[in-house]
Amino acid sequence: MWKIKNANWNLFSSTLEVNTPFLPPSSRTSITTDVANFTALIQDTAKISIGESLNKITHRPRVPWWNDDIKKSIQIKNKALKTFQTSKTQEDFITLKRCKARTRFLVKNSKASSWKNFVSSIHNQTDSSIVWKKIKSIKGTNRSNVINLLIDSKLSTSSYDVANFLGRIIHENSCNANYDQDFLNYSQCYVDPVNSVDPLDSQQSLLNSPLKIEELEDALHNCKSKSGPDGIPYSFIKNFPKNTLNHLLAIYNLIWNSNVFPESWKHGDSLIWIFGKFNRGSLYTLEKNFPKKLTIS
Repeated sequence: MWKIKNANWNLFSSTLEVNTPFLPPSSRTSITTDVANFTALIQDTAKISIGESLNKITHRPRVPWWNDDIKKSIQIKNKALKTFQTSKTQEDFITLKRCKARTRFLVKNSKASSWKNFVSSIHNQTDSSIVWKKIKSIKGTNRSNVINLLIDSKLSTSSYDVANFLGRIIHENSCNANYDQDFLNYSQCYVDPVNSVDPLDSQQSLLNSPLKIEELEDALHNCKSKSGPDGIPYSFIKNFPKNTLNHLLAIYNLIWNSNVFPESWKHGDSLIWIFGKFNRGSLYTLEKNFPKKLTIS
């Protein structure tokens, strides 16, 4: 996590501008090392010019009655408390009492309004599971995030073991042993496709032409996604100096033209659930929930 609000973007850009020329040119054989060095440069520069937050995670219960007015009122109350602790005057004490009273009033009214909305949304035909979900939501009760798997007659709740198990099932279901030879022969044409681009056709050759700096800048302008495993958000890249952005473009074009990827780009933070929706806290078994082979038709 980075202190984006307190970022010194001028220092960030100028430091990158000075240090980028010392990076060696990227090549097909050293793409993994080149990307790692480039990533390390960005991270080290960000630690100096932006800073890392303590990444404190507060597990506050999610309740439907919480709103921006309550949040703002609590902030004002906390500010009044600090002022009174410093001054110890009667006037600041009265201001603090008023802020506390207003916060209690907003919380009480919001809770009452939320409860009325909840009661008016249920009737004698409402499913009981929906009712209990809403009750737990109002109470702020955290739901279990554990997926229970019964692997070889042993209960596993470790997210690491569950992810590895599901990855192994996906691999087994997708391996060549599940397909007949005719299908494998047919699919081989997509492994090593023949380049059908006509070099004399300008429109076709344009598709395989190197990426331009204008295209990269346009893509960055529309990016709103969060950072990946390297922890580098798009706000960093948007503040790259010209030479750093060109270095990034050179890496992209190398990947585009040579079809090689750095090892770090072959990993992700999450596993795509292709087996359907999981109910947190429920028990799943290999035989019942994960068939060994897929039916090919």
